[in-house]
Amino acid sequence: MAKSSGRPVHREQVAFWRNGAERSFNVQVTLESEADQTGEHAYVITVDDITDLVVAQRSTAWADVARRIAHEIKNPLTPIQLAAERIRRRYGKVIVEDREVFDQCTDTIIRQVGDIGRMVDEFSSFARMPKPALEVIDLRDPLKEASFLVEVGRPDISFTRDFGDAPLVGRFDARLLSQAFGNVIKNATEAIDGLDAADRGQGAVRISARADGADLVVEVADNGKGLPREQRNRLLEPYITTREKGTGLGLAIVKKIVEDHGGRLELHDAPADFHDGRGAMIRFVLPAAPTAAGIAKPVTENA
Repeated sequence: MAKSSGRPVHREQVAFWRNGAERSFNVQVTLESEADQTGEHAYVITVDDITDLVVAQRSTAWADVARRIAHEIKNPLTPIQLAAERIRRRYGKVIVEDREVFDQCTDTIIRQVGDIGRMVDEFSSFARMPKPALEVIDLRDPLKEASFLVEVGRPDISFTRDFGDAPLVGRFDARLLSQAFGNVIKNATEAIDGLDAADRGQGAVRISARADGADLVVEVADNGKGLPREQRNRLLEPYITTREKGTGLGLAIVKKIVEDHGGRLELHDAPADFHDGRGAMIRFVLPAAPTAAGIAKPVTENA
């Protein structure tokens, strides 16, 4: 392409997918002005990894958008909700005709305002992500807490946990990681809900954690509808979602939390040994602490 363009300098930004993550590169091809003895020109190719720069620019831009959206939407929500609640209290006892319609309409207003409020909270969370307060902890503690909170609300789904017997020690913010794990596990259950009832069968989520050299690896696999193959990594960008009612901020927030801990987030298809590879798997790769100092005793995982 550079040769056919006819320009002395050709620049292009390209992306490569590796290990469940996308890397962006700026490639420049420069044509040497003088030809060699055979009449052929030489080319100088320069490749720069600009992934971190691209991510930083996108994050800054999206944070500004989120801040503006949260400000503009949040102001009218409270008076709308208060007005609907007042109407229900004031007139709910005296309306006889079409009482069912009245209750349905007021309940819908209050419920929808609540849904919008939660969306605004996500916008605010993304715009003002706190820096992690790091301390030496066992990674299994926030993972166990996050998985339990989702499991108790979804008895229709089979959950399998394998956190091992040895502590997975690192310097983490337990609250932020619990939020990240909970978001991904909740997404897994919603991916199962996204299947047609005829294709769903028994929903299953597998959550595992292990040490891998200098890394701690957490994997959340589900047998849901899976992830798109084309531009899959864009799901980690703000406001990109495959769910009808999704804000597209969940995975972006998770990615930010993981990167603030010095780790990375990977998007994969479900492994072949899990429901024949149907579904998706999200992998957290986080740095382990050099030693297990600070952990008084192993945490026993209850099945």
